[in-house]
Amino acid sequence: MLLRAIIIDDEPKNIRLLKAMLAEFLPSVQVVGNASNIEDGVVLAKSLKPNLVFLDIRISESDEGFRFFTYFNQPTDFEVVFVTAYEEFIRRAFNNTPAIGYLLKPVDPSELTQVIFKAKQKILNQVSKLMDAENYSQYNDIMYCYIQEGLIKMKLVDNKDKISSRTKLEDFESVPNFFRISRQFIVNLNFIKKVIDIDENGEKTRGAVALLFNDEKLNVSYSRKPSFVKTYEKLSLSY
Repeated sequence: MLLRAIIIDDEPKNIRLLKAMLAEFLPSVQVVGNASNIEDGVVLAKSLKPNLVFLDIRISESDEGFRFFTYFNQPTDFEVVFVTAYEEFIRRAFNNTPAIGYLLKPVDPSELTQVIFKAKQKILNQVSKLMDAENYSQYNDIMYCYIQEGLIKMKLVDNKDKISSRTKLEDFESVPNFFRISRQFIVNLNFIKKVIDIDENGEKTRGAVALLFNDEKLNVSYSRKPSFVKTYEKLSLSY
């Protein structure tokens, strides 16, 4: 899933740093715009229709990010993540706004990954309500399925493993956005953080690695790599 994001922050350096961090660690988040004040941020949110807004709490000495919410009906069509250097604002942020999370400056990559993962889960739940696919919603919490000692198991978003009532891994291939990457694994494309197919020398590898949001790495077989990459990119562009 590709998330469209905007950043609202009055300091250009902070915008550049967050963009660079997203590009390096979370390429499935595409920054489509940025603003240095609330009014311009509102215009961007209404025109670009992002999935995610990174909002500085202290926009300037005389303005606060909390005012951003007054321009929108609730619930909004996007999720908001507060970014702040002032820890004392956090309680007020959660008590008075529907923000999904917060990040303290300087932003830590692992905390950024966690809040994006949380946002994706919420967006997926919203998407599933709009889809007509039979029983789609029951698969939202499955990151991947695999074979172990003759059993079909599922790795859930809480990192627990659950034995499936299904007897064949093939039974999951018909689930929307599930893709078989090898004989052993079928992965939910929505929980992939990055696809790695370049080695340390910058050369393309025969197979690929699917890096998940819990930082697990699943190997993609050489024979399935072309169709996997094509399917993953198509899904990312559809959001």
